[in-house]
Amino acid sequence: MGNSQLKNITAADVVELFNAHSDIVNFGTSENVVDDDWIRKAESTLGVKLTSSYVWFLKNYTGGEVGGEEIFSIYGIEFDQVRGGEILYINI
Repeated sequence: MGNSQLKNITAADVVELFNAHSDIVNFGTSENVVDDDWIRKAESTLGVKLTSSYVWFLKNYTGGEVGGEEIFSIYGIEFDQVRGGEILYINI
């Protein structure tokens, strides 16, 4: 897949892809999505602005695994208390 094809992928395409491969996709639910306050806190702590696509993912899926490989999240608990696959724990 070339770069021009990647630029044309929509959120609906991603959702369809996740749904089509539900046997290997394991994400959070709407009950535990990341809110704007935690996203702002993470950006401030990391000193970077998270990409809009990653923010969309956090707000829709929180985090989880694809084929056993973790996609890092923001857990919504104080960053210094997190252990594991949380994006701040990995990067600070």
